[in-house]
Amino acid sequence: MSRWFLRFSGLLTCLCVLGLVLHPAAGFGQQSKVNGLPNSTRFGYGARFYAQGPQAGWALNAAAAIELDWIAIDLSWQDAQPSPGQALLVEHLDHFIQSSLSQPTSILISITAAPAWAMLPNGPNPELVGALVREIILRYPGRAFAFELFPGANTLRGWGAPPDPAAYAALLHSVRASLSDLNSDLTLVAAGLAANASPTPAGDMNDLEYLQRLYAAGAADTMPIISIRLPAVQSDLLAIPAPGQPVVLRHYELVRQVMLNAGHASGLVWITGFSWPAGDASSHEQRLQQALWLEQAYALLQAQLYIGTAFYSCLNSPSETGQSGFVDAGSGCLIDTQQVDPVIHPAVSLLASSIYTARTGQAPQVQALLEKQAANTKIKYGKLR
Repeated sequence: MSRWFLRFSGLLTCLCVLGLVLHPAAGFGQQSKVNGLPNSTRFGYGARFYAQGPQAGWALNAAAAIELDWIAIDLSWQDAQPSPGQALLVEHLDHFIQSSLSQPTSILISITAAPAWAMLPNGPNPELVGALVREIILRYPGRAFAFELFPGANTLRGWGAPPDPAAYAALLHSVRASLSDLNSDLTLVAAGLAANASPTPAGDMNDLEYLQRLYAAGAADTMPIISIRLPAVQSDLLAIPAPGQPVVLRHYELVRQVMLNAGHASGLVWITGFSWPAGDASSHEQRLQQALWLEQAYALLQAQLYIGTAFYSCLNSPSETGQSGFVDAGSGCLIDTQQVDPVIHPAVSLLASSIYTARTGQAPQVQALLEKQAANTKIKYGKLR
């Protein structure tokens, strides 16, 4: 039996034991209300997943062990259907869905990069987008999905054309109407606003102005959830956001104010992509600082009752050839699957502890277990404290 297999088995054992220690009532069990959705009072913990990355199945098991509420995955439309009428090329998505059947983790599919044949002068063709979403739903019967339609729609890159709030509002109305006959649990997540500071890059639109114009176009009724992407934030978690200044984690406060001004107090905010500040993480102390930053960031986000779910932008390493989605994974992943032996960031155990505490009100005693398992299997596991 190879040394790699022993390490791999030991790590999976650690993760599975962690899941049992955190949830001794055996078995995950579906909740009647999915955390993070408008009909739930609980915050949802999520992370973005690269199904085409190395050792993706291993990373999915790790996500199940810490019991994330949500996993987000990008679906590049131009890669999945480069020609009109072509069968979807989504083997990686098929495998991901099949692998997650036994797990209660909910799935957010972020549809990105409309192919040229599906574009109109003012953006993606609403009828074709509706047909794509329908095909995905029918492809996986019995699964409940949330769909984020074209994250970064306020940017030229995300929308595929000059940003057009009125066209996006029309797309939301059209897609929702086209799916009304399906007996399916469907949640549409709108906009994926790419937070930007002034001056706004050429061809893009300021995210706050874009949201204001979405409301002016009558999109409120079709936006129960508004998503935000925070591609690069400052290290100071409590930095006060201000228009025209560098993006901070609390940028969501500016978005919320626009929502309130539009009379949309019932709407939720999802942070569908955020990461700790970029920087050197070669030492244990630096990695520990990242872990503590993430723990505190999730605590801050959970405290905002209008924030439903937050997704760390990189659960596992992306593929070596890159990804075509709208996710910034440059600041570090929770699990580095590029290595021969997957390396778990110390933030993972803190995140697992936070999830358990949020659900039970009790602090788990997992420190000794993790350190013992790490020593026995020689896993590269940073200390928690």
